[in-house]
Amino acid sequence: ITDIDEDRYGNLWIGTYYGLNFWNRKEQIFIKYFYQSNDTNCLSNNYVRALQCHDDGTVWIETIDGVLNHFNPKTNTFQHFGHQAVTQEYYNNHIVYLEDTGSVWVGGRNVYPHKFDIATQTFKIFPPNKNDSLAKKESDVSCYYTDSKRNFWVLGVDGAYILKEEKYFHKKLSGSCFAMVEDKKHNLWFGTGHGITIYSPNTNTFKNYTKQESLENSLVNDHINCLLLDNKDNLWIGTRNGISY
Repeated sequence: ITDIDEDRYGNLWIGTYYGLNFWNRKEQIFIKYFYQSNDTNCLSNNYVRALQCHDDGTVWIETIDGVLNHFNPKTNTFQHFGHQAVTQEYYNNHIVYLEDTGSVWVGGRNVYPHKFDIATQTFKIFPPNKNDSLAKKESDVSCYYTDSKRNFWVLGVDGAYILKEEKYFHKKLSGSCFAMVEDKKHNLWFGTGHGITIYSPNTNTFKNYTKQESLENSLVNDHINCLLLDNKDNLWIGTRNGISY
């Protein structure tokens, strides 16, 4: 299993190494979608890297061949939009993010930020440039996030950036960053390769928490892969060595 998302009807879409799976909860049935060499109306590749359901009932799917697939279940049709090729297939991190402005962002390990405009069906790309202080430094994306102040964040092995005016990358946090969430007090929590970092926009300060062998209730591991803030404001932290809560 590479990714799971729930559509507006409560059904599950499940990405795998061997195709796309649809679980109809009401009918209690599975439908599987595969690449077929003799059919253009199918997945472009069976290896699904990431997916996300749109509010209009369609599904956006990233596959290993560097193609953004768009599937409409009502018409049973696929569209394919190629972009930068995936060169490091052994890395699982890949992201599809639907922005409420009508765009789809994709990225991953050695796949720099791509913004797909749904209306024009065109990509805008943001290649890295280590010599430009206003550019992202590495060809890597682990997370996209829009906070309550409408700041658009791009995370990767080179840190956490705010993308301003779709032109300038302003680095806020250095080091590998893999996930982020915002709590009810508008603090931003970052899952990194060196623990949890909390950023307070009101005071512009950072605080970091790491595993402490002498403390029973510290993090179980400093490498944070994912974060979830539940409806009771509890933070669940997925690490390389289990879950912290």
